[in-house]
Order: sequence, then C-alpha cells, then structure tokens
Amino acid sequence: MNGCREAASHTPNSTATCRGASRRAGPLAAKRALVDRIEWNILPDSSTAMAAMQTGEADWYEYAAVDLLPTVAKNKSVVISTLDPIGYPVLMRLNHLQPPFNNVELRCAALGAVDQTDFLQGAVGNMDYAKVYKSFQPCGTPMSTGTGSKVMTGDLAAAKKAVAASGYDGTKAVIFSAGDIFCMYQCHRRVI
Repeated sequence: MNGCREAASHTPNSTATCRGASRRAGPLAAKRALVDRIEWNILPDSSTAMAAMQTGEADWYEYAAVDLLPTVAKNKSVVISTLDPIGYPVLMRLNHLQPPFNNVELRCAALGAVDQTDFLQGAVGNMDYAKVYKSFQPCGTPMSTGTGSKVMTGDLAAAKKAVAASGYDGTKAVIFSAGDIFCMYQCHRRVI
C-alpha cells in the first residue's frame, strides 16, 4: 500500500500517559492500551484508500469520500457506519464586514435563496448519507433549536426580489473553497 506510514507500539500492561494525566479526566487521562501495535496509513488519494479497505489492507477509514461509498456498500467485509451522530456540518458563512454582505438585507436574501437539498446533493450526491436540517447551529447540538429555519425557503423568485430591494450594486462576492476538506471542496465544485 502506497502512502506515508506511522506506527506505535507499547510495552504490554503499560499505561500511556500525558504530562499531568493523573489529574485529568476524559481524553487526556491515562489510557490502557489494548493492542500491541497500531499503524496509521496516510493515503491522501480517496480511491487508493477505498481500494485498501476492499482488499483488507486497511481496517478503518475515517472520512471516506461519499461518492465512493456505494462501491463498498455491497462488500460484506466492510461496514459503513456513523461515528458521530452530529455528522459533518457544512456551513455557509457570509462575511458581514465586507461588501457586498455588509448589507443585512442582502444577507437575508441570500439565506432565503439557499436550498439545503441542492447543496447537500452537490456535496454528497447520495442523500442516504446526508440530512437536511435548517438551523443556524448544527443539528443535535445544544444550541440547535430550529429558530430562524422558516426563512430558509429556497425560493429563488422571492430571493431575487429581496436582492433588488436590498439595493445590491453588483459587487462581486469571493467564495473560498477548502481543497483539503473533501466534503467542502465537492460542495463548492459541484454547486457553484
């Protein structure tokens, strides 16, 4: 298997500790290792990583590319599961300090134009791996109440009227797309 490899092993019956671990609880507390050795294979190419899963060369793939999941879904030796019920929240953040989104009316118009299903379809492709949840905070978190979700209608006709009423002057908006976060890159590449 190509890629970078990192390995760690330990002395049997030892405890891995961080400085001050005896006073800590949670992830930084002392841990008892239950395996003799662990190897991390860093495979930046999603297809290579997925092929390693299918052939049994890899045991776990943390952030699998969702467009490759159907290729392994029928493989009985591979389990596709959700480790974090909150998932991977995808956010659209408008810079309210810079034009054109320093105009609150234009920001409201943009919010009304957003159709989450379109964005998720662009980012994920298969809606079995996505969840539409209209909220200003990620679903499943204590701050998520659904407040404000009524304005996220995806109504483009109403949004165009709101853009015109906002006094938008045609100032260009710049969209930054993270190329190293697969889900974000896919969303921007396909939707925009």
